[in-house]
Amino acid sequence: MRRRLKQGFALGLAPWILALTASAPLLIIHPFKGALDRGSILSIAGLVLAIVAVTVGLVAVLAQHLAETYARSLLDALFKQSTWRTASIAEGVGVVALVGLALWRPDLTAGLVATIVLVAALFASWTALRQLLRQFDPLGLIKLEKEVAIDRLQGKTEKANAALQPSQAILSLIVRAAAKGDTEVVAAGMAAWNTILERYMSTTSIVWYDEYLYWLYPRCEELIEQHAKESVGLILPSIVEGVTALGVTTAGQRNTLNANFDEGTFLFIEALKNVVRLAGLAKRSPAGQMAAKGATDIGMACLTTGKFAVLQAPIDALTQIGKATTTSAIDVSGRAGIGLANLVLQLAQVRTFDVMCRADAEEAVGALCQIVAQPGTGLGTAHYLVAQLSDVSLPLLVQVLARAEDMDDGTPARRRRWDSLASTMADLCLRIADDPNVDQFVRSNALDAAGGIVLALLSVEHRESILEIVQRICAWATDLTLTNKGREGKVCS
Repeated sequence: MRRRLKQGFALGLAPWILALTASAPLLIIHPFKGALDRGSILSIAGLVLAIVAVTVGLVAVLAQHLAETYARSLLDALFKQSTWRTASIAEGVGVVALVGLALWRPDLTAGLVATIVLVAALFASWTALRQLLRQFDPLGLIKLEKEVAIDRLQGKTEKANAALQPSQAILSLIVRAAAKGDTEVVAAGMAAWNTILERYMSTTSIVWYDEYLYWLYPRCEELIEQHAKESVGLILPSIVEGVTALGVTTAGQRNTLNANFDEGTFLFIEALKNVVRLAGLAKRSPAGQMAAKGATDIGMACLTTGKFAVLQAPIDALTQIGKATTTSAIDVSGRAGIGLANLVLQLAQVRTFDVMCRADAEEAVGALCQIVAQPGTGLGTAHYLVAQLSDVSLPLLVQVLARAEDMDDGTPARRRRWDSLASTMADLCLRIADDPNVDQFVRSNALDAAGGIVLALLSVEHRESILEIVQRICAWATDLTLTNKGREGKVCS
């Protein structure tokens, strides 16, 4: 930002440097000696003075508008980070110089110099006002406050206050834009908060009850609660995207004091759960689905940084969301189920000695079983798990879990600890196919998925636990074919 200030200062002085460069040789050489009415030069000085008045007047109007509409701290940007002061001072000096020139030597050369000064004043004021109109719209103000925060965080000032003051100014811009339905400004404001948080966490060791995190969290909650009532389909999705980004940022940072300490992730997960509670049933808004996907994204960030203990929070949130919305908002429940399945897929492919990795996978698998067991989930999570060409199909889940490698060398080769999770997923497929309360189309897909599980397991290294799963599925399919169970359930003909 300091570089921008220097550039703005240079841009404000540029026309005057050119004017001085052109005028000085004229005054020295004095090429035009014809007489000129002194009043002509004074009139040009008056025009320059009028330009100064117009520039200062427009700045005063803008200052009043900023003070009445947004946080007063934004006035600092107006008075310290624009070129209008440089232009006005230079124009004032030009007026004095023209008056002195008119009194000293009112001739044609002085008239030419006065014209050059007038052109320089017009160009300088036009440049300054153009900068004001571009820089001091809401998007420009957000960018300025973000740069102020980053500059302060690079210094030796108290970090929380350095981040708080610009963030408060950005909040006023977000609130004002949300009242007008300006999603672009809302999204830009939330993105600026995220950038400030990234820099803040990279320069600060986070401890309990961090001042900046506990300022961001209630602000996000307040915005969510307000717009879940006022603008659930327009503004709330932009806020949910911003909260998700904040959560991903906190989840993506490892605390140098304790890698498993991440209070920010827990806070923003709570905010996303609140979105589902307030707006999960809104038919015209994707906010509930976005919140479930946001919890998944935060979980993926925890997984990427190896924070398996912190990953418990996103898994728990997805479990609660999925179970609470199986009948009321099946699309939200399905999104939560997809998120849990994706986390299982990624956990099964991680090579680590951390015991929490398998614990997380076990919890996510159990959560999928609980969600599917809820009434009304037939076209939600169950559908996505058995649908053909699904990215989180049960055959894929079972195969990946069966191929997961234990880091414990003492595990017998005939049976691995991850095999129990593969068995649970296989049993879930059979349960979906047997459940008469599930949609017939989904049950039919579950039959195909059961066959897919067998084929998937045949490509895995043969061992006792895997063969047991294959035998159990084959026995189930045989029983379904030879008895009336399939006909009564309308699954096979």
